[in-house]
This record gives sequence, C-alpha cells and structure tokens, in this order.
Amino acid sequence: MADWNGYIMDISNQFDQGVDDLNQQVEKALEDLANQSLRHEISCRISKCIS
Repeated sequence: MADWNGYIMDISNQFDQGVDDLNQQVEKALEDLANQSLRHEISCRISKCIS
C-alpha cells in the first residue's frame, strides 16, 4: 500500500515552495517597479531644472 501521508506531504511541500518562490518574484518585481518609477521621477525633475 502506498504511503499516502508521505505523498500528500511531498505535494504540500512542493506547493508551499512554489508559493514562496512566487511571492519572492512578486516582491522583486514590485521593488524593481518602484525603483523604475523613482528613476523616472528624478529624471523628469532634472529635465525640468535644465530646461
């Protein structure tokens, strides 16, 4: 008979790891987006000062 508890725990752990990985990717994307927006804002302000 298969060890269903072990199988289900393995699937659960894989799912949890996938969720953690996805969360890290989302946090990195949000950080990159915030940095990009900040760089754009600074660039626009510099352009206005130079003009």
